[in-house]
Amino acid sequence: NNRWLFRTSAWLPSKDDWRLCLSCVSAEERRHVEQFLHRRDSKAALASRLLARRFGTSATGLDNSQLTACLQRSDKGRPFLAGFEADFNISHQGDVLILCGVCGPGLRVGCDVMKATLPRGESSAESFFRIMRRQLTEDEWRFVRSHGGDSQQLAAFYRIWCLKESVVKATGDGIGFSLSRLNCQPDPDFLFDAADLPLTTSRSIVYIDGSASSDWLFEEHRLPLGHVAAVAWQRRGGGAGSHVTLEAFTELAPLSSSICDGLQPITVSHDSEMSYQNFCNKPA
Repeated sequence: NNRWLFRTSAWLPSKDDWRLCLSCVSAEERRHVEQFLHRRDSKAALASRLLARRFGTSATGLDNSQLTACLQRSDKGRPFLAGFEADFNISHQGDVLILCGVCGPGLRVGCDVMKATLPRGESSAESFFRIMRRQLTEDEWRFVRSHGGDSQQLAAFYRIWCLKESVVKATGDGIGFSLSRLNCQPDPDFLFDAADLPLTTSRSIVYIDGSASSDWLFEEHRLPLGHVAAVAWQRRGGGAGSHVTLEAFTELAPLSSSICDGLQPITVSHDSEMSYQNFCNKPA
């Protein structure tokens, strides 16, 4: 299983970098990348496509051009590798992007990352919690309130949120999956603080429709720059834990060469200089 972390905020692509990266994705993917209004969103979109291709070529043995036909999306928008017993999921928020991938029959993975800070426009943790009141169960709110101070309570909230989202993303049900079906018990000994030191646990539990199933294994991760992440591994028929080894995320260098590693160019662009200029002219 793979767990990759890429600091999108630290990636500062040059014109040559931009041309190389765009050449490693399809024309459709390029159009998606270029449609965003802000540089940070274009970078995240491009990095996510490249990491998906990097995992896909490794998991399938296909080269980058062959992989294009296999990289598909479900009718609810979940990416998958058609025709292969491999699965991956990607999440981006704040300063980082993460990818989790797994190979094997019946295995699925979902992941979610959040920066443990107030959303833009929110004045306090209390006002934010009032808006999100219905998203957590009473047990989950008790867990949040058991932490002292706004920053610790925000981190506790986002830990639960990431656990819930990781399940939804693993199933691929999207907004059709009600978060009220999930009741999370995060590992009480997993302490979140502002340190950049990685920390991991697989002792958190998520009850789905009131039951804890052996089909699932859950991880929590403390990531750099104040981010928290959760990963949900599913193996239908049970035994998810026997197929997954708990490991910290591998942080990739914030360089174009690291996210393009092993990928051959598949498209030729005659207007990459204009594309790069448009990228540079976007607000951060």
